[in-house]
Amino acid sequence: MCLGFAALLSPLLKKQSNQKIATEDSKDISYFMNERLEKEGKRLWKQTLRWVSLPIGVVLFAVGAVLFPLPIPLGAILMVLGLFVAAFNPLVLRRLRRIRKRFPKASAKIRAITPHMPGFLRKFLNRTDLDKRGQKEN
Repeated sequence: MCLGFAALLSPLLKKQSNQKIATEDSKDISYFMNERLEKEGKRLWKQTLRWVSLPIGVVLFAVGAVLFPLPIPLGAILMVLGLFVAAFNPLVLRRLRRIRKRFPKASAKIRAITPHMPGFLRKFLNRTDLDKRGQKEN
């Protein structure tokens, strides 16, 4: 009788253990999918931020250039802020590298004033300096 009872229970036990394994696998899969969606969301946010920052930075820089002659230094502040915002875009970095390569005298002058710039602008200018590429910032 015990043997018959065990024979009857074994399919039920196997079914329950298979359900536990399937549940654990689905938890692993859902964790993996959540992690993947989170990474994808971060990548999408970063990409959106890069492409939105370019027009905003250009507008800030243009408004700063228009306001630059005023006695209040608002124009200079807006120009620096526009460069800071546009620095998130890789196109700006590539363009500035090309310009600095084309005009080495201007690049040397920029290199001379770079240590006196604010930290974020110094980092941006050092990233575009072809002579200092690969060297650490002071």
